[in-house]
Amino acid sequence: MRHVVLFLLLLISRESLAEQWGLGPTELRNSYPLSQLHLSFAPGSPEISDQDEWTLQLQGSWSNTQNYRKKGYSVDAESRLMMLGVDYGAAEDLELSLELPLHWRGHGVLDSVIDGWHQFFGFPRGGREDIPENQFVIQGSDREGGSFELNTDGTALGNLTVGGETQISRGSEDSPALSVALGVSLPTATDAAFGHRGVDLLASGFGSKSFGDFVWYGGLGYLYYSAPEVNGFSYRQHQFAASNSLEYRFNSSISVNAGIIYYSALLENVARFPDFSLYVD
Repeated sequence: MRHVVLFLLLLISRESLAEQWGLGPTELRNSYPLSQLHLSFAPGSPEISDQDEWTLQLQGSWSNTQNYRKKGYSVDAESRLMMLGVDYGAAEDLELSLELPLHWRGHGVLDSVIDGWHQFFGFPRGGREDIPENQFVIQGSDREGGSFELNTDGTALGNLTVGGETQISRGSEDSPALSVALGVSLPTATDAAFGHRGVDLLASGFGSKSFGDFVWYGGLGYLYYSAPEVNGFSYRQHQFAASNSLEYRFNSSISVNAGIIYYSALLENVARFPDFSLYVD
């Protein structure tokens, strides 16, 4: 089973610092409402900040989810995320980082817009025509008949993530640039319904290679959750993820990036929940 989200991102940024990477990829964490309660993998590149350089980042996402599985789970919600990040080049080949998310979750306003988009282009409507618009429902059932829900909407600060990335190789004409990264998510959420209460670990590896105007990016990630249960939803304690994308550079400041992200099973106690997820960006 798959959960697929489609979108295309136009990247406008500063000039690339090295020839084996460009402006991509799209470095956004999983926006699925239940994924936002824990640390998740995001695509990346081996590019890091120069030594003693500070970089301030502000990212935002706005997602609409509608999943219904009879005798399994229901997720009908809208999520908005603003992520404040700070990177610091601690050494020539080492970057340290902080990330603090601000979450909003609720009924939303996008159901009619998305349904109209699907009808206009002839895409499958996914059952939206049979469901009231702009509901807020996040609930699940286990295989023994028990049920649980996440009924808290509103705004809250999420879990702080502390991380580091070290560049193994800057790459060359014959070899890709490579890096490894480690992230630790701490239980700092201002509301228990917007984050976990343990420690999450994420180990990642990234590669990139330039081919003329094209740049390839690849990534692998391993996740460990020390406290996998949140509001009755029991998460897989060990998870895996992978990304693969291609960027086309129009010039040093503008490019287009398209890729695919794989996530292994997220939950273990919810009946009929997908065994994996694929996102095409």
